Amino acid sequence: MQSEKLGILREKNLIFALSLITIFCLLYIIRLKLQLKNEIQKRLYPQLDFELIHNPENNDYGFSIENSSPFTVKNIILQDLGAVLTDFGFEKKVLLRFKPIELIKPKEKLRLKYEVFDREETLLSNIGENIIIHLVNTPLKISVNYSTMQDRTLHASYHKKADKFYLEKIEGRK
Repeated sequence: MQSEKLGILREKNLIFALSLITIFCLLYIIRLKLQLKNEIQKRLYPQLDFELIHNPENNDYGFSIENSSPFTVKNIILQDLGAVLTDFGFEKKVLLRFKPIELIKPKEKLRLKYEVFDREETLLSNIGENIIIHLVNTPLKISVNYSTMQDRTLHASYHKKADKFYLEKIEGRK
């Protein structure tokens, strides 16, 4: 009787352990499917790359955009980029407003044009490219809307690590 109960208990423990392993495997497979879907999606959509240019030797500062895909992209509109600048303990909230880009061909790299505003929407024309020095160590996110030549509208979000922006997500919009 005692050994029979132990046998049943072992069987239940084994079934429970196998069920847990099966659940973990299914969750892992679901995660892999999502990653695969995202990677396939990235390959099908035009891919834009952004860079924060910070080259003090050449006094070269700014932002660049590169179309690293084999597809032409049009109607590129970057959302305003908000940042908080700290200088000598004082904080200044600024807004970078980027000029729209009509078209960018495959493998083409362009310099982004922008204006700097304070939070009251006053143009800060005296700051210009000097703001880049303050943005090097600041976490930034860029959101951009653009279209394919077939008029498929896309939205992408990027986050900055060091000088490079990395794609966070890309999705199609109707």
